[in-house]
Amino acid sequence: FYKLDDETKILKFEKSFAKHNNQKYCLAFPFARTAIHSILKTLNLPKGSEVIMSPISIKGILDAVLDLGLVPKYIDLDTETFNFKTEDIEKSITGKTKAAIITNLFGLVPNMENIILPLREKNIFIIEDFSHGLNSIYCGKSIGSFGDVGVYSSSSMKTLDTLGGGLIVTDQFSLYQDLIKIKKNLFPSNRIFLIKKAYINLIRNIATNTLIFSLFTFYFLQLLRI
Repeated sequence: FYKLDDETKILKFEKSFAKHNNQKYCLAFPFARTAIHSILKTLNLPKGSEVIMSPISIKGILDAVLDLGLVPKYIDLDTETFNFKTEDIEKSITGKTKAAIITNLFGLVPNMENIILPLREKNIFIIEDFSHGLNSIYCGKSIGSFGDVGVYSSSSMKTLDTLGGGLIVTDQFSLYQDLIKIKKNLFPSNRIFLIKKAYINLIRNIATNTLIFSLFTFYFLQLLRI
């Protein structure tokens, strides 16, 4: 088995992922939710500050926002892009709005300029969750590189699956340095956790095979439903 804390291999992977997404720096975290929590923590936002979010998000990201005493502020989604309605962004911003988490869903790429511009004008810190948008391009620029920082969840069923994990990409050296300090205080990785993830992935891949699903999985799910 490879060592889970092999710094040489980790750094090589981080550099490769940063280059792939046209960013200077990359940092690997245990989960995407941990990465987002760490990013928000570096901002030292006052309690009660608002964070603009997509109403379609995992509970872990909402927990990260609430844990820091911040207030989630949801914006309705465009039915064609499943991203923020651009006409609703500016009117949703108040004096308390300090950050925004842009979530690109289902591989769809919206007009990023229309989303980024009103946030930039109000000095809102922008986090791009591009977990569904790896390799996506808008006007020649990689999705995940439009905001101050991009976060990719490399968990099960993603384009790049590392059995869990969250990858941060950014061009901001000071932010990168602050995140390194936070990461050093996290609990070490657990091999048992990765083995369990690999087992779950194996079962899922077998169960969703076309033939297996047609002959067994579908009827098993119907039985559970009954």
